[in-house]
Amino acid sequence: MSNTLHGVVWIDHDEAHILHLGPGHAKAVCIHASDRVGHLHHKAGAPGPGHAAVDRAYLAKIAQALAGTARILVLGPGTARMEFVSHIRHHEPLLAQSLAGVEPMDRRTDGELEDYARRYFRRDDRVTP
Repeated sequence: MSNTLHGVVWIDHDEAHILHLGPGHAKAVCIHASDRVGHLHHKAGAPGPGHAAVDRAYLAKIAQALAGTARILVLGPGTARMEFVSHIRHHEPLLAQSLAGVEPMDRRTDGELEDYARRYFRRDDRVTP
Protein backbone atom coordinates (compact mmCIF):
# COMPACT_ATOMS: atom_id res chain seq x y z
CA MET A 1 0.00 0.00 0.00
CA SER A 2 1.26 3.43 -0.91
CA ASN A 3 0.45 6.94 0.20
CA THR A 4 2.13 8.75 -2.67
CA LEU A 5 0.77 11.43 -4.92
CA HIS A 6 1.85 9.85 -8.23
CA GLY A 7 2.30 6.30 -9.41
CA VAL A 8 3.10 4.73 -12.76
CA VAL A 9 2.69 1.09 -13.74
CA TRP A 10 4.13 -0.51 -16.87
CA ILE A 11 2.33 -3.80 -17.35
CA ASP A 12 2.36 -6.77 -19.69
CA HIS A 13 1.08 -10.30 -19.15
CA ASP A 14 4.32 -11.44 -17.49
CA GLU A 15 5.25 -8.62 -15.12
CA ALA A 16 4.36 -5.18 -13.85
CA HIS A 17 6.86 -2.46 -12.94
CA ILE A 18 5.40 0.03 -10.49
CA LEU A 19 7.04 3.32 -9.54
CA HIS A 20 5.80 5.44 -6.64
CA LEU A 21 7.05 8.94 -7.35
CA GLY A 22 7.97 11.37 -4.61
CA PRO A 23 9.79 14.69 -4.75
CA GLY A 24 13.27 13.77 -5.96
CA HIS A 25 12.92 10.01 -5.47
CA ALA A 26 11.09 6.96 -6.80
CA LYS A 27 10.36 3.62 -5.16
CA ALA A 28 10.24 0.69 -7.59
CA VAL A 29 8.26 -2.55 -7.18
CA CYS A 30 8.13 -5.46 -9.64
CA ILE A 31 5.26 -7.96 -9.60
CA HIS A 32 5.38 -11.15 -11.67
CA ALA A 33 2.35 -13.02 -12.98
CA SER A 34 1.82 -16.26 -11.12
CA ASP A 35 0.44 -18.42 -13.92
CA ARG A 36 2.76 -17.65 -16.84
CA VAL A 37 4.94 -20.46 -18.17
CA GLY A 38 6.45 -18.96 -21.32
CA HIS A 39 4.82 -17.66 -24.46
CA LEU A 40 1.45 -19.16 -25.43
CA HIS A 41 1.27 -20.45 -29.02
CA HIS A 42 -1.84 -21.65 -30.78
CA LYS A 43 -1.47 -24.63 -33.10
CA ALA A 44 -3.75 -25.13 -36.06
CA GLY A 45 -6.50 -27.61 -35.28
CA ALA A 46 -6.09 -27.31 -31.50
CA PRO A 47 -9.26 -26.51 -29.54
CA GLY A 48 -9.65 -23.12 -27.89
CA PRO A 49 -8.69 -19.60 -28.93
CA GLY A 50 -5.01 -19.88 -27.97
CA HIS A 51 -5.25 -16.99 -25.50
CA ALA A 52 -4.38 -17.20 -21.83
CA ALA A 53 -7.14 -16.31 -19.38
CA VAL A 54 -6.80 -13.07 -17.44
CA ASP A 55 -4.80 -13.65 -14.25
CA ARG A 56 -7.07 -11.91 -11.73
CA ALA A 57 -4.74 -12.62 -8.80
CA TYR A 58 -1.90 -10.86 -10.67
CA LEU A 59 -4.10 -7.83 -11.39
CA ALA A 60 -5.26 -7.73 -7.75
CA LYS A 61 -1.63 -7.70 -6.52
CA ILE A 62 -0.87 -4.74 -8.79
CA ALA A 63 -3.97 -2.89 -7.58
CA GLN A 64 -2.97 -3.56 -3.97
CA ALA A 65 0.52 -2.15 -4.61
CA LEU A 66 -1.07 1.05 -6.01
CA ALA A 67 -3.69 1.48 -3.26
CA GLY A 68 -3.50 4.93 -1.71
CA THR A 69 -1.88 6.55 -4.76
CA ALA A 70 -3.62 9.79 -5.73
CA ARG A 71 -2.89 9.78 -9.50
CA ILE A 72 -1.97 6.71 -11.56
CA LEU A 73 -0.58 6.41 -15.07
CA VAL A 74 -0.96 2.97 -16.71
CA LEU A 75 1.45 2.08 -19.53
CA GLY A 76 2.22 -1.05 -21.50
CA PRO A 77 2.00 -2.94 -24.79
CA GLY A 78 -0.85 -5.07 -26.02
CA THR A 79 -3.98 -5.77 -24.03
CA ALA A 80 -2.58 -6.15 -20.51
CA ARG A 81 -2.95 -2.46 -19.63
CA MET A 82 -6.61 -2.45 -20.68
CA GLU A 83 -7.27 -5.67 -18.75
CA PHE A 84 -5.80 -3.99 -15.66
CA VAL A 85 -7.91 -0.85 -16.17
CA SER A 86 -11.02 -2.99 -16.63
CA HIS A 87 -10.15 -4.94 -13.47
CA ILE A 88 -9.83 -1.85 -11.30
CA ARG A 89 -12.97 -0.28 -12.76
CA HIS A 90 -14.97 -3.39 -11.80
CA HIS A 91 -13.22 -4.47 -8.59
CA GLU A 92 -11.42 -1.39 -7.20
CA PRO A 93 -13.67 1.64 -7.81
CA LEU A 94 -11.71 3.91 -5.43
CA LEU A 95 -8.49 3.14 -7.27
CA ALA A 96 -10.22 3.67 -10.63
CA GLN A 97 -10.97 7.25 -9.59
CA SER A 98 -7.19 7.81 -9.40
CA LEU A 99 -6.56 6.97 -13.06
CA ALA A 100 -4.75 9.89 -14.69
CA GLY A 101 -4.11 8.19 -18.03
CA VAL A 102 -3.67 4.98 -19.98
CA GLU A 103 -1.15 4.90 -22.83
CA PRO A 104 0.57 2.31 -25.02
CA MET A 105 4.32 1.96 -24.45
CA ASP A 106 6.95 -0.66 -25.25
CA ARG A 107 9.24 -1.84 -22.44
CA ARG A 108 11.47 0.82 -20.93
CA THR A 109 13.96 0.86 -18.08
CA ASP A 110 12.73 2.05 -14.70
CA GLY A 111 14.74 5.25 -15.20
CA GLU A 112 13.03 5.93 -18.54
CA LEU A 113 9.64 5.20 -16.97
CA GLU A 114 10.38 7.64 -14.15
CA ASP A 115 11.43 10.40 -16.58
CA TYR A 116 8.32 9.84 -18.74
CA ALA A 117 5.99 9.78 -15.72
CA ARG A 118 7.47 12.93 -14.17
CA ARG A 119 6.98 14.83 -17.46
CA TYR A 120 3.43 13.43 -17.74
CA PHE A 121 2.48 14.41 -14.19
CA ARG A 122 3.97 17.91 -14.53
CA ARG A 123 1.49 18.48 -17.38
CA ASP A 124 -1.32 16.63 -15.59
CA ASP A 125 -0.86 18.62 -12.36
CA ARG A 126 -1.27 21.89 -14.25
CA VAL A 127 -4.68 20.91 -15.62
CA THR A 128 -6.03 18.75 -12.76
CA PRO A 129 -7.10 20.53 -9.58
